[in-house]
Amino acid sequence: MGVDQVLGGVAYIEAALVEPGVVVKSGPIQRIVFGALYAQPADGDDVIRSSLHEAGIASELSDDTRAAMWRKFVFVCAMSGLTTLTRRSISDMLTVPSAHELFVDALGGAVAVDRVMGVRLPDNVVEETTTFAENLPRYAVLNAKGRGGTTPARTGCLQRDGGPTGT
Repeated sequence: MGVDQVLGGVAYIEAALVEPGVVVKSGPIQRIVFGALYAQPADGDDVIRSSLHEAGIASELSDDTRAAMWRKFVFVCAMSGLTTLTRRSISDMLTVPSAHELFVDALGGAVAVDRVMGVRLPDNVVEETTTFAENLPRYAVLNAKGRGGTTPARTGCLQRDGGPTGT
């Protein structure tokens, strides 16, 4: 099996870790975006989309899966870094002007790395992502109870990939 047979994807879901080993869906967001990473869509794409539909999961076949993955990565890096730092939900944090500005700057930094990596997000992705975050009714702060998390791994990728280019 070669890379032309590999599908990439992004899962969107609001969930919270309520106790070790217990994850609970905490909001209405439930969607999967997927598609070929290195070649044309495979014959199985429709089967996958149909299976997701039957399971009650909205899905979208993307013609630029890498960009779809980066779009989520940009949001998650900024959101997780700042909600971990402030120990506040994204909704609460964005009401503070200086934190809002820092969030927008973090998005811009992640997009700059995206450009260096050769993935092309829309020119207005920072504005779209900021609007999306501003309109979230609530967002769980998974690290507020000292459970650690993956924030260093997420933001570390940006440092690793953008650092050598000065981004």
